[in-house]
Amino acid sequence: MNMDWVDKYLSKDHNCLGVYIALLALRFDRRSNYEKIINIDELLNQYKITYNTLLGPENAHQALKISEEFIFEVFNKCPKCLEAKTRFKFLDEIESKYYSIFRKVLYRFVNIYEIPDEYREYFAKILEHVKYGRISAIDRTSSGSVYILRYDLYDVDEPIKNVSEIDRLIPYMYKLGIFKASNTRCIIPAPILEDKFIMKLRGFEFEEYIKGTLSQVSIKHYLTQILTSMKYDVKSNVKMLSYEQEKIDLIASKEIGNNRFIIWILTRWFNMDLTDDKIRKILEMLELHESRPNLVIILCKRCYTNLHKRFNFFIIELGELKVFEDLVDRVRREIFNIFLEISPISRYLDQALSILNELKNMSKYMHSGYLVR
Repeated sequence: MNMDWVDKYLSKDHNCLGVYIALLALRFDRRSNYEKIINIDELLNQYKITYNTLLGPENAHQALKISEEFIFEVFNKCPKCLEAKTRFKFLDEIESKYYSIFRKVLYRFVNIYEIPDEYREYFAKILEHVKYGRISAIDRTSSGSVYILRYDLYDVDEPIKNVSEIDRLIPYMYKLGIFKASNTRCIIPAPILEDKFIMKLRGFEFEEYIKGTLSQVSIKHYLTQILTSMKYDVKSNVKMLSYEQEKIDLIASKEIGNNRFIIWILTRWFNMDLTDDKIRKILEMLELHESRPNLVIILCKRCYTNLHKRFNFFIIELGELKVFEDLVDRVRREIFNIFLEISPISRYLDQALSILNELKNMSKYMHSGYLVR
C-alpha cells in the first residue's frame, strides 16, 4: 500500500515526534477488533505526559492535533485497520518505512544530559535488559519498539522497592523517551534501545566506536557486553573514594556464595606498552581504594615488565591490532583463559565451558554485523 500520505505529517520535527507517539499508542492499544473508529481523544489523553515532557506544552498542543489527524487518516486509508491483525501490520510498515526520520527527531527531543549521573547506568541496564530479552515484553513491533509492564523496569539486578526512589526515577524515565501508556504499562521506542543511544547514556561517544577502529570506547563496550552476559554488574569510569581525580576504567562485580567478587579492568593503556611505572600506578590506586578487587586485568599493546607477576595481575596483550573486529577473538580467548586459571579446573570446568560457549556466541553475534560496522 502506498504510504506517501504520511509525508505531510512529518514536515515539522515536533509534529513528526507527535505522530510517532500516536503511531505507537495505536499500535499497542490492547483492544483487538474495533467496531468503529476508536475515540482518538481518549487514546491520546493517556500519552499527554509524554507529549508535554518531550515537546513542551506549546509544541505538544500542536502535535496532539496533528496526531489526531494522523490516526483518523490511518483508518481512512486502511478501513480494514479496524481489525487488529491488519492494524498491527499496517502500523509496523509505517514505522519501518519512516524509522530513520522518527529516530532522528526522537534523539533531538530526548536530552540525555538532563538525566542525573547516578541514574544513567541504571537506565542503561534497563534498556539492555529489554533489548536482550531479560525483561520480557508484552508486545513488540517489527522495528523493535516494545510494550512492557512498567514495574518490571524496577527489578533489574538489585530491585528498587523504595517508593520514594521510584517516584524520583519516573520523571527521568519519561525524559529519556520512555512513553507512559498507563499507570502500569509503558512503551519503549526502538531508537532508545539502539547501542548508539545506550552507549551515549553511559558517556561513550559512539561516533568513534562505529568506525570499527580499535579504541578505548569500543574495547570497554565489548568487555561490558561480555561481563554483563556473565551476570556481572559493570560500571565504567568509577571515581575512587579516596582520590576522586583518579578513575578505574571498568569495575565488574557479582555475588558468588556469600562474597562479592570484584574485578578491575584497566583499558587505558590498550595502545601503549606496559612498564614498571604503570604497574606502580596501579599499586597506588589499590592502596587508595577502599574496596580491593579480587582480580585485576590490564590491556596493553605489549608487556615489558615482570612486576605484574608478583601481584597476580592478568595481562592481555593486543599487539598491533588496529580493527575492532580483530579484538573480538583475542579478548574472548584471553578472558576464557583467565577465568579458567583462577578456578580449580576439577570444580569449575562446567562453569568455564559455559563461559566459553557464551563468549563464542557473542563473537558470532559481533561478527554478524550487529555491533561491528
